[in-house]
Amino acid sequence: MIFSPRSSCPQVIIFSSPGHPADQPAELYEKHDANGNFEKHGVSQDASKRYSKKEVNGGTVKVTERGPRKEMLKKERQKVETNPGPKNKEPWAGKKKDPNQP
Repeated sequence: MIFSPRSSCPQVIIFSSPGHPADQPAELYEKHDANGNFEKHGVSQDASKRYSKKEVNGGTVKVTERGPRKEMLKKERQKVETNPGPKNKEPWAGKKKDPNQP
């Protein structure tokens, strides 16, 4: 609680944190290494700025879909659950992977 200098009554101050509103535009992307090997699925406001040149290291970051962040996150989760890349480290990565798929 914070007390106003002009009053002995406590005031509640709500701080908003920067975040990603659900309806904010976002890009669903795939990251590949320099040899074309799939590394991961991801979501970013701007996939072209998500990784430094050093992190991309001759590979590619390809946008596969654009839409509201909330929808892109749902699609990313489905992709990560069923077909994760080696760099998808989310706890749900591969949880719904078909055991008959390599």
